[in-house]
Amino acid sequence: MAAVRIVQAIIALSVALSLLTAVLPGTFFAPRMDRTGGFWIITFSNVFTNVVFLAVLFLMGRFLQTLKDKSPFVRENVKKLKLASGLLIAVEPVQFIFQSVSNAVRPAANGQKEVLITSFGGIIFVLGLVVFCLSLVFEYGIELQKQSDETL
Repeated sequence: MAAVRIVQAIIALSVALSLLTAVLPGTFFAPRMDRTGGFWIITFSNVFTNVVFLAVLFLMGRFLQTLKDKSPFVRENVKKLKLASGLLIAVEPVQFIFQSVSNAVRPAANGQKEVLITSFGGIIFVLGLVVFCLSLVFEYGIELQKQSDETL
């Protein structure tokens, strides 16, 4: 549980630093950084991704706390897992949209268009699918526990 809190603090710091780059003067970090549309879209994209990861970690922290305090097979655990999986699955398509818009508005430098492509390589999407499958396992566990309780 402490490890989850540490990672949450690191991601919260990352969100704060991303927002800080938006308000500091353009040459504070790098003299060539300009505040074109691409800068703002990338900053917003980074903040979005970090906030999603922070929300997923928050949900997983609450999930682990529920496992510790109660039976693992309760509806609230299934809801938390499905919400976390939805957030994880949404990260990569939203990142792709942000990057496409950023590349479209980025001005050409010396007659050449610079294209930025960053991706998690589908890992986050697959992780979201795995978490969704885990939620289905917990949902099935609820049914089995219900049948077991009725049998007794």
